[in-house]
Amino acid sequence: MAIPATRLMQVDGFPKLTPDQPLHEVRVALRQAQFALPVMNPDGSLFGVLSRTEVMSFPRGRVVLVDHFEQHQAPEGLADMDIIEIVDHHRVGTLETTMPIRVDCRPVGSTATIIACKFAENGKRPTPGQAKLLLGAIIADTLLLTSPTTTEVDHQQAMALARLAKVRLEKFGREVLVRNDETMDRPAAELVEKDLKEFSGNGGRFAVAQIETVDRSRLDGARLRKFASALHERRQRGG
Repeated sequence: MAIPATRLMQVDGFPKLTPDQPLHEVRVALRQAQFALPVMNPDGSLFGVLSRTEVMSFPRGRVVLVDHFEQHQAPEGLADMDIIEIVDHHRVGTLETTMPIRVDCRPVGSTATIIACKFAENGKRPTPGQAKLLLGAIIADTLLLTSPTTTEVDHQQAMALARLAKVRLEKFGREVLVRNDETMDRPAAELVEKDLKEFSGNGGRFAVAQIETVDRSRLDGARLRKFASALHERRQRGG
């Protein structure tokens, strides 16, 4: 019975996994396989072997969702995770949980404002780096505290974070907005999908996306026509 192993082997086309493959994809692959599957590195070497039993006994992940309350905005693979908390400043949307959880949803201009408040409420202080990140997020969300959703709490937290980060609020804010202004650099078709949310009501469906620009006058007629064309294509594609 001296049959060489190569006679029984497949070189290409056999089912295999990769080390960075999401767990929900791995479960599907293992359900369809009759045996354990090899986990292969990009260079073709063997990383390990994974069986169905190992995956079934793997503990579910626990996540805190930040800045979204809609099912279609949730990250891929969320069905395999346990949501333990939601921190958001949007309307309460379509997300469902299997168990009661803590929800911190406040009517402010940015989720970063809520996180900054949570630091203070728990007797903590952000590091200068953390303060700068939170301040940048508040500025981007509220357009430097000018958007209609901006509240007094946003103003208070932005000023406190600017002091901690050792930056001048107005100067730093302009820098953030200029850096975020992608209206002239990125394709129009890509920009109309930015921060897009779909809704339905009264028998109709519509979508709302938002992009921010520091200087509206930079958008000339040719550029606006590209946006109009991209919006038309998106409408046709989305029904």
